[in-house]
Amino acid sequence: TLEAAREARAKVFGAGTDDDEFKTPAKTEMPFSVASKKVFEGAMEASRALGMNYVGPEHVVLSLMEEPSGEKARAVLAAAEVDFETINEHTASKLSAEVEENSGKAEAESGKKRRAAA
Repeated sequence: TLEAAREARAKVFGAGTDDDEFKTPAKTEMPFSVASKKVFEGAMEASRALGMNYVGPEHVVLSLMEEPSGEKARAVLAAAEVDFETINEHTASKLSAEVEENSGKAEAESGKKRRAAA
């Protein structure tokens, strides 16, 4: 829940952090920290390595688990009692199934095109 996420954040960053920073109007450009940028770059690399043309939350999770500079984010997840091993296994399984499904679709499309050309 949102409240549980706020409590987890407070455990890591302290109770002095209030939500005022989240109530200001959104800017057109979000200033990400260096660590955040590295996590997003890792997510893009994970997506490309799997032959995917998008970056989804699952790629961000994989990158977050691997990126050494993502320790504060992992601390928030740990404070929320997230089981990293289960998350890693579930994410890898989901992506593997998606890669297999997409490669099967690509093969079927290729076969249709060959038959149509013949």
